Parts: sequence; structure tokens; C-alpha cells
Amino acid sequence: MKKSRYTLKGDAAFDKMLDKHLLDISEAVKKSAVSEDIAALVLGGGYGRGDGGVFESSDGQNKLYNDLDFFVIAKNISRSRIKKINSTLASLGEKLSSEIGVDVDFGPAKSLKELAKMPFTMMWQELREGHIVASGAKDVLDSLPNYDLHDLPRSEGLRLLLNRGAGLLFARQKLEQENISDEDCDFIGRNLNKAILACGDVVLLLRNKYCLSVQERLSLLEELDAAGVELYKQAVNFKISPEIYSVEQLNNLQGIVMDLFEKTCLHFFSISYGVAINNFKELNAVLKSKDPFLQGVGNKGIIKNIIKNIIYTFRIDSASLFSTLSPRLKLLRFLLAILFEHCPNCEYNNNVAESKFLMCWNKLN
Repeated sequence: MKKSRYTLKGDAAFDKMLDKHLLDISEAVKKSAVSEDIAALVLGGGYGRGDGGVFESSDGQNKLYNDLDFFVIAKNISRSRIKKINSTLASLGEKLSSEIGVDVDFGPAKSLKELAKMPFTMMWQELREGHIVASGAKDVLDSLPNYDLHDLPRSEGLRLLLNRGAGLLFARQKLEQENISDEDCDFIGRNLNKAILACGDVVLLLRNKYCLSVQERLSLLEELDAAGVELYKQAVNFKISPEIYSVEQLNNLQGIVMDLFEKTCLHFFSISYGVAINNFKELNAVLKSKDPFLQGVGNKGIIKNIIKNIIYTFRIDSASLFSTLSPRLKLLRFLLAILFEHCPNCEYNNNVAESKFLMCWNKLN
């Protein structure tokens, strides 16, 4: 029998602590100026799914490790009032984060009528299958489309690799610093392990086997004898019982993770395009062919791609300003060039390339 509703390792004392935090957060939101416009506050992320991390401090106490990710469900109100909710809760989140000791993140509010129209994404389907309603009607998410996680579109693999690749870039930047604090080591270790999990998750997504439980995903990868499965097992253990690695451990792990991530990305594109891709030269050639991630997006989606490419990705690829390619596809290719080829374009150095990437990624992630 599972001992904790929030974690795979925690106990009754840990749950009691988190119960108190959720109550305090709910009360703070109820006292805010936007409380009348909020229908429900839903905890997602690791703790909402029941697989959040438990960090054991040096004095033996179990502490929160993951962010507290809240999905805000608004009543059917105007956009201006939605914006008011977002700005109010952003400020409240900063205050609560400092009090609790982990980030308290309130996502952009979605109205009740919007829920039925939410797209098929990993984030929303995972929320539907694994969440805890902190306040509001317990069935508030029932109107979300009930997709099957096994059928996740490959565009979600693209999104996952892009975001975890960005985490690898941030980790590398911190590892290149002269003075690396314990906080930095924690950040680096967290992002390296997230990248490992993403590599295994993409393998399952490509085989239509992705599921909510990280332990079940590990079992599936072991059955498949997938590349990097032992690393995935270590990353699952880190997720359950996080620790702070030494700088030496991080440097060693970084090389291993970068190699796995590179191979996973090439495998992902090989399966998505239906042709063997063994290096980035071959990837560049294949990217000139039809975009496999356009499947099912329709004319409206294609127009959105063009607009986003004009507004954002022209910074990294001005030669294809009016491209219909998925902006995330272009951005991931640019990131891979930064991570594995040092400089994607001789016109500017790596620092400039990284700043260009981050400018676009902040808008498209």
C-alpha cells in the first residue's frame, strides 16, 4: 500500500507538512483580490501525480524538493480579468516561494470553457490523469478531453527534447563557472537527470507506450532493453530521493548524459522522418524535406507556424523567414548545434548563439 499521496518515498509526516502548505496556499489565494474569479486551484507536477521528490537533509528531515506547480482554473470571465489573475498570482507566488522554500508556480489561468478545447499535450493529459484539487470542485478537470497518453503526438517529443536540451545548456553554463555553489550543483544535477528521463520517455513515446507512472515507464524500458536504461533507473532513483552531487560527479555525468541525449535526438528524428540519420549533416539534409510534425495541425496551425517564424525564429534562421516548419523544430536544431557543434554559424560566437536561442526559447517553450 502506498504510504504517501504526494510521493513514492514520503510518509505520513511528509504528507501532513504538504497538506498544511496546500491549505496555506489556498487560503492566501482566497484572500487575494482575484479570489472571486477563480473556480479551482489544482496541484499538478510531481506532487500532483504522486511521484514528487523527498529530499533528506543533513539532520535527517524529509523536505520538499520539487516546485509546487498549480494550474489555475478561472470562471468564464473576460481576458482582462484573466490577466489580473495572472499578475496577482505571480506576485503572490514569489511571496509564498520565499516562505515555503520551493518555487510556488501559478500557471496561466484557463477558464472553465477553455478546458474542453485544450490540445492533446503531455502536460494537460498528465494533469487530467494525475492531480490534486487544492480548492474548488473536485471534478473541475472532467471537461478536459480524455486522450490516451499512449497516443501522444510526436510533436510532444519535440517539445520535451527542446525543453530538456535547454536544461542541459543551463547546466553546462553553470558547470563552466569558476565558483560552483551547492545550489548550483543541485540545479545541474536536477537538469542532467531530467534530460536522462526525457531520453527514455521519448523512446516510449515513439513506440506509443508512454504512461503516467515513472516506475511503469522504467519497467517498460527494461522490457525493451532500451539504450540508457540503467541511467534511466538512476534518474528515477534521483527523482524519488534527490541528492546533491559533487562537481567531479557532475562533470563525469554531464559527458554521459550529453552522449545519450545526442543519440536520442538523432534516433527521434530518424523515426519521425522514416530515414536513418547518423549525424547532424544528415539531419540538416533531412530537415529540408516535409515536416512530419505538421501532421494534423491543419491550415490554421501552418499559418501560426509562419507567424511565429516571422516573429521569433528569424533571429536564428533569417534565410527561411516565411517557413511553415514547426518553430520548435528549427529551435531544437539550433540548440543541438550549440550543444554539440559549438557554434552553428561562423558569423557569431557561442555566447551570441546562446542568447539568440534563449530569446526564442523563452517565447516558444
